Parts: sequence; structure tokens; C-alpha cells
Amino acid sequence: MDCGELSEEPFQEVLESCKCGTTDGGGTMLRPTGEMEFSDIEILLKDNNVENVNKLLQIIDIIGVPRGSFLRADGFEQSVGTLEGLALYLNGTELSEEVYQNSDINCVIERFDKGLDGSGCF
Repeated sequence: MDCGELSEEPFQEVLESCKCGTTDGGGTMLRPTGEMEFSDIEILLKDNNVENVNKLLQIIDIIGVPRGSFLRADGFEQSVGTLEGLALYLNGTELSEEVYQNSDINCVIERFDKGLDGSGCF
């Protein structure tokens, strides 16, 4: 759900506003551990001319996609993406009951967001 909200929907909005295309779904592949392996967004440009491809590249830069992403079409592939991710695993079952009664994960999230000082987000 987050992938759609953070990626597919913004792409759809911008592609529609610049009248150069639309999204046509996407998906996410998960590892057996539940972590994300990769995700994709299908984008249909009205015309694959240089102008629309350049608009799409600008949209990608503005919205932001993870480093290691790529834009691919028949006979075309270009690396894109500058965003980095961080996974933080917290023990939610094996600590003393007191820890869970007296702790709030939302406080941890707020402190991370404050520490990021606008350079990232939860």
C-alpha cells in the first residue's frame, strides 16, 4: 500500500497534469522474510518521443525513486534514482513486559523524524 501511495499515485498525478501519460499499475515482490525485494510501476507515455521521455526523467527526479532503479522500454534502459533507505528492526516480543508497557514506538519515530531534520522521513 505504501508503494502505491508514495510512488504510483504521485506519478499518476504528475503524468496526468503534464498530459504526457499515465500509470498502468505496478507491483511489489517480497522476500520470504517479508522485506521488499523490488517494486515496479508501469508507465504508459502517450508518445515515446524524446520530449516525453525527458519529462518522465524530470518527474522521476522530482518525486524521487530509490538508487538502483531503472527506466526500461523496448531497446531502452537508463539508471535512475537517488534515494536511500534504512531498515530498523526493533524487538517487539522478547523484552520484558515493562518495556512494552512503558514505551511507545511513536516516540521513537518522532525522534527519528526530528533527527533527520527534513533530510528524510519515516
